[in-house]
Amino acid sequence: MSQGKSRDFTDHLVAFLCAREGRSDEELDADLKAEGVDAAALIADVDAIVAEAKRRARQAKIARFTAKGAAIVARVPDNNLYEGMTADELRAQIRQRAQDGAAAYFRSYEEASDEDLRRMLAQLDAVKPGPRKGR
Repeated sequence: MSQGKSRDFTDHLVAFLCAREGRSDEELDADLKAEGVDAAALIADVDAIVAEAKRRARQAKIARFTAKGAAIVARVPDNNLYEGMTADELRAQIRQRAQDGAAAYFRSYEEASDEDLRRMLAQLDAVKPGPRKGR
C-alpha cells in the first residue's frame, strides 16, 4: 500500500471509528464487515508492521552498541604487545620511556610484577606509542 493510500485508509478508519464511539467491539466488527473490512486481517497486518518496526529498531540499536563497543575496544591498551619480554627488558622499556615524564607515574615499577610492567607499558602506549621488542 502506498503512502497516500495508507494515509487515506487511516483517515477513513479513524472517521469510521469516531462516528461509532461508544459501540461494543462486536458492533464495530459487524459495521466494519458490512463496509467490506476484515478486522482480523487488518489487525494482523498492523501487528506485522509494528513487529517489523520493532525488529528494525532493535537491529539499529544493536548496530549502534556494536559500533560503540568496537570503538571502546580499539582504545583499550593491549598488554600482550610486550609478551615474551623479560622483567629486565620490560623495566628497561619503562626507564627509556620515563624520560618523557612517565617516571613520576610509575614510581614503583622496579618492584612491579611482569604483568604490571606490561600494563604500564600498554598505558604509556595509549598516550604515546613507544619502541617495542623486535622493532
